[in-house]
Amino acid sequence: MVTKLIPGASDIPQKKQERQDILMRVAKLVKRQGQFKLGAKIYTMANEKMKGIKCLLKSGDVKAIIGFASNAR
Repeated sequence: MVTKLIPGASDIPQKKQERQDILMRVAKLVKRQGQFKLGAKIYTMANEKMKGIKCLLKSGDVKAIIGFASNAR
């Protein structure tokens, strides 16, 4: 049996909000642990692009920042 940490995207509004809340909590925890690239990815999944780019800036990875900025358009 496989359990997922983050529920999949759903068309039900309550499920979308629940998923968003879970993603935000996980992203905050990962960021506190110093895994900024993963935090940026999860923030982006939660539709929080500004928080994602701020988290990525803390990582200091120039290539990842440029890639994120070019995909954000």
